[in-house]
Amino acid sequence: MRRTIAEIFQDRPFPGGLTYNSHPLACAAALATIAAYEEDGLIEKARQTGNVMAALLSDLAARHPSVGAVRSMGLFGVVELVRSRQTLEPMAPFNSTSAEMAALADFFRQDGLFTFVRWNYFFTNPPLCITEAELREGFAIIDRGLAITDTAVT
Repeated sequence: MRRTIAEIFQDRPFPGGLTYNSHPLACAAALATIAAYEEDGLIEKARQTGNVMAALLSDLAARHPSVGAVRSMGLFGVVELVRSRQTLEPMAPFNSTSAEMAALADFFRQDGLFTFVRWNYFFTNPPLCITEAELREGFAIIDRGLAITDTAVT
């Protein structure tokens, strides 16, 4: 926790934590990860590259009728696919899949894009160190793959 918060508990108890919390090995890994983020400027890079990704997501939504919604924060994004933008009927039912979603997932993997495809959505969560060129390459694969789901739009 941040020092300003920890100082509050200098003279009063902190009623939290169990035997698995704050394990020294896990804390050391977390501190090393935070240091790498800072040294490599990954948070600022994610902010800048995330702006590019948001624009790419918006472009997909504008051009593909199967894209019902897109949203992102930094480099954490998702694309929701629908059969109809009017009704927002999902491309696949909750807790299930459809032929189109399975075909899209297969297309992504065959073209070298490994992302999580679930129900009627897929994530766009590249590594924080991704370059703009690599991001655009991934979105080109997504763009081509959405032709599969666009054919199912009514």
